[in-house]
Amino acid sequence: MVNAKDVSGTDAYRKLEEADGLARKGQAVEASAIYHEAVRLYEKALKSAPDNRAFNQNYLYCLDKAAFVLIKQADSLRKEEKFSAAAPLYAQAITKYEEAHEKLGKSPFSGNIEYAHLHGARSAFKAALAESAPAPELKLPAGDGTEKTYNLSDYRGKFVVLEFFATWCPTCMKTAPKISQIEKKLGNENLAVIGVCLDEAGGFKRGGRGLEKFLQSASVEHPVALGNDETVEAYGISSVPTVIIIDRKGNLVRQLPYDADFGHELESLIGPEKSPSEGLKVIKTKADRGIASAQWELGEMYLKGAGGPADLKEAAFWISKAAAQGHAPSQMRLGLLYSDGKGVPEDDKEAVKWWRMAAEQGHPGAQLSLALGYAVGDPDAGLQRDAVTAYAWMTIASNNGLPPAKRIKSEWETKLNPEQIAKAQKLSQDMVKKNPDLSKRNPSGLED
Repeated sequence: MVNAKDVSGTDAYRKLEEADGLARKGQAVEASAIYHEAVRLYEKALKSAPDNRAFNQNYLYCLDKAAFVLIKQADSLRKEEKFSAAAPLYAQAITKYEEAHEKLGKSPFSGNIEYAHLHGARSAFKAALAESAPAPELKLPAGDGTEKTYNLSDYRGKFVVLEFFATWCPTCMKTAPKISQIEKKLGNENLAVIGVCLDEAGGFKRGGRGLEKFLQSASVEHPVALGNDETVEAYGISSVPTVIIIDRKGNLVRQLPYDADFGHELESLIGPEKSPSEGLKVIKTKADRGIASAQWELGEMYLKGAGGPADLKEAAFWISKAAAQGHAPSQMRLGLLYSDGKGVPEDDKEAVKWWRMAAEQGHPGAQLSLALGYAVGDPDAGLQRDAVTAYAWMTIASNNGLPPAKRIKSEWETKLNPEQIAKAQKLSQDMVKKNPDLSKRNPSGLED
């Protein structure tokens, strides 16, 4: 921001200062409105002084801040798991940034729009999931080339498992047949399974083996529909596979991790004689024996309240045990817990430490987190702002198949100059050459 107090036409600057004061107090919505007033005043001032450097820079500053304060407030609410309050703020920020781009005739804030889209969709879905709200309606074409359409509403009276996948995803190859077997075991009178292929949805387009070959190789017998961009947004899908359970009334019940015990989860819902805490006890027995994957799953169950009340401290305890054994998804999750201060003290330096350990093992989600950290800079966490290093990490995450990384990388390409991109590409190549594990496409890294 440029101090324009010595420039005539300071009405706009006074509004800017007023908005800054509101923003510092945490009054994001009020600050956004005042920044918007400052934008209008600067537009008037620029008509008479179009080359005024202070006016131009403060105009851009206010255009950015009118939306950015909403994102910051939404981020805070999201970390507190107040998803229903966070989602509309992300949506408002997107609208303001799009209006700014229309005014400017260029897109300097596209990265922030991408960020708000990503977290806005996920927050909206998590809010719906937490409230056991009705599942977003689906009306999708069949994947077998017939004219059949799959409507979610047609399955009222049954539990529904939606399995979102992509044919290029190696973990999906393992998940799909497990779900087919469970449908056979439990019977289609109580349960309906629908696979949703996201090969043609935005952010998931990548050279796969083709749907027909995938279904044959994975021995998939349940119905498969073709998803689209609207599907991805409605269900907040950021990674594959994603498995979501819907109850007989059409309400959201649970989102399962890719390596969950699907059989137990579904049997505990459909079979009334089963105790909800039974699965927790079974997994805890394995976790007590020191099995990292069981410790990870147990931590996730405590985190999400599966099989009992949520317990953040217990979640952090078991996830940290798995992380200490080198379990990359646990290291990623532990980083998130430290970043948000859930079950452990908030500590960005610890968060970065665990993300770096997971990233070095090829976890794309951790690689994305490091990329975003370098993009904005956080000296207290040991991350200096460095666009080249940020782009290098984003390139590695993108090459490892993480859809959000692919989208953000494309956005960043419009901001960096050719020299920066060339340096970043060479850096990413050197990093992978030094540590081949960076590009081993850890399938667990595609999980949120």
